[in-house]
This record gives sequence, C-alpha cells and structure tokens, in this order.
Amino acid sequence: MLRQWPGLKAVGVDPLPEAIAQAAANVRAAGLEHRIELRTGLGQDIADTDAFDLVFVPSAFIPEPDVRAIVKRSHAALRPRGWLLLAMVNPGPDALGDALARFRTTMWGGTVFEKGAAQDLVDQSGYADSRLLPGPTGAPVAFVAGRKRG
Repeated sequence: MLRQWPGLKAVGVDPLPEAIAQAAANVRAAGLEHRIELRTGLGQDIADTDAFDLVFVPSAFIPEPDVRAIVKRSHAALRPRGWLLLAMVNPGPDALGDALARFRTTMWGGTVFEKGAAQDLVDQSGYADSRLLPGPTGAPVAFVAGRKRG
C-alpha cells in the first residue's frame, strides 16, 4: 500500500521482539524506514487517540480475548470516520474445508469466529457502517469492516 500511495505512513505492532527485528530488516531493505514505524507491544495497549485512518487486525493469529480488546481500543485510536478492518479465517466451502480452516487458526493461536460473531463484535464496540466483506470465492480470509463515527 505504501508503494501505491506515497503519502501513506504505517505503524506495525507485534508483541515479539524477534518479529519486530525481522520487520525492521524488511522495512530497511524496502527503503521505507521513514514511512513505517515499528513498535514492540500489544495492540490493545496502543495509547494513541484519533491517530489512525485504518486499523488492521489479523484475528487468525491473535487469541479471542485480545482480539476483543484490540477492536475496542482501536475505536479510540482511529480518527473520526477511520476504518477498522478485522481479518478472519474464511470457513471452507464444505465440512472438510471448514474443519481445516478452524484447525489452522487454532494451531496459530488465533480466533475462530462463529457466523455473525465478528460483525457483532464490531457493532458492539461502537463502529458504524459495519459489513462483512467475504472476498473472492475460495479466498482463505474474509473481513468485517466498521467505521468510527465522525
């Protein structure tokens, strides 16, 4: 995205120092260190207020209590009319695909949302205009988007 929009800046957050170190090496190699800030920490501990236009939460890698806390905290971190994009594993098209998607997410330590639960979380956390964005047929990920009122 930063290559497509030259004015865009990003903040990456991860609790693992090793992941941040690898990300920093990748950012340097891409020549984007002046546009990407990396922080070691937890998404739910972000102290920024009215600072971001978009928050992306990859729930497949984050335990459910933390996803819930991040979605709620992100509301304050977003600027008015900013967007939350909650990525989640898209269940497979059949029972086997669904079971494999759930298994992978569980192995990654992430959250598996039951039908409608992710959008309910976004709605209950104060976001407006929430909607399910299923992605292309067979895509391994789906999204729920919600906008901060403003």
